[in-house]
Amino acid sequence: MKNEALRKLMFDVDINQSELARNTGVPQPTINRFLNGHSKSPNFISVKKLAEYFGVSAQSLYDDNLAAE
Repeated sequence: MKNEALRKLMFDVDINQSELARNTGVPQPTINRFLNGHSKSPNFISVKKLAEYFGVSAQSLYDDNLAAE
C-alpha cells in the first residue's frame, strides 16, 4: 500500500490513526507501519478493512503499492 494514498484518505475524512484503528479493527501499530513505509507486504485482510472503510477497492491500494516500488 502506498503510504501517501492512505495519508490522503485519512486527511480527506479527518481521521487519525487511533480512530481509524477503532473503526476498522486494524491495529494502530499496523496502520503506523503502513504510513511510515515499514510494511512492504501488507496483510490483505488489513488492507481490505481499510479499503472498505474508505469506500475504495483493496486492489487499488495494492496497485498503489506496486507503483511506489
